[in-house]
Amino acid sequence: MKFTIIITTRERPQLLQECIASIRDTAKNLQDVETIVMSDADDDKTNGIMRQITGVWKDEYPGVIWEARARSEWMHKDYINYAIFKFGTGKYVISVNDDTTFATKNWDAILWERLEKYLEDKPDGIVYGSLDDSLPRENKADSKLYCCFPLISRKAIDAMGFMFDDEYKAWNADIAIHKAYLAVNRILDLQEVRINHICHHNGSRERDHVNRRIETMSGERPSPVAFLERDVKLLQDCIEGAKCQSSI
Repeated sequence: MKFTIIITTRERPQLLQECIASIRDTAKNLQDVETIVMSDADDDKTNGIMRQITGVWKDEYPGVIWEARARSEWMHKDYINYAIFKFGTGKYVISVNDDTTFATKNWDAILWERLEKYLEDKPDGIVYGSLDDSLPRENKADSKLYCCFPLISRKAIDAMGFMFDDEYKAWNADIAIHKAYLAVNRILDLQEVRINHICHHNGSRERDHVNRRIETMSGERPSPVAFLERDVKLLQDCIEGAKCQSSI
């Protein structure tokens, strides 16, 4: 499998369905894409839609995997990272919210060509791909190709043991990993591929109870640099180890 898309969702079934449909409608080779949806077990509306998408509508929505879990406040540990290691088989992973749509036609073919070329001389396979997340640049932490829905290679995820650090419930994890990949110079500009974020940050939708809950559960969160030294070392060890292996 070339691409794994992780969608975390809560009580926004219409937005979720639009997100899944956008992946299907814009991919050039849908057989190369798996979409993994993670919902809460107590979210009846979402789970009702997902039963249809993975059941009677499965021919209309191919390649969709779904699991409903006991509700948790640890988004990365209990949803995103869990889904990757349980179900994910893609060489590259993108994690998005349910309030997003894939906007670029043939995004998978574009990304595959760019990524494979970039990694030709990098035997470790480590890369952070910065996609256009449709947010105003002034809202972006650090700016330097930060995005809130990055693409990460599976080799990088395996090297670190996570896509987003389990130490963060929600907010700041995306900023933290951006800093780590920036430190090892493994950020690839893939802004020609756009993911529309339908949210209050860019004025495309009103803020809702889901956004407010994520802010609340993020609570007293660690600083984005709290684990930077450790994370950079994990990446550096993988990069140096691969260099040694390739020279043998």
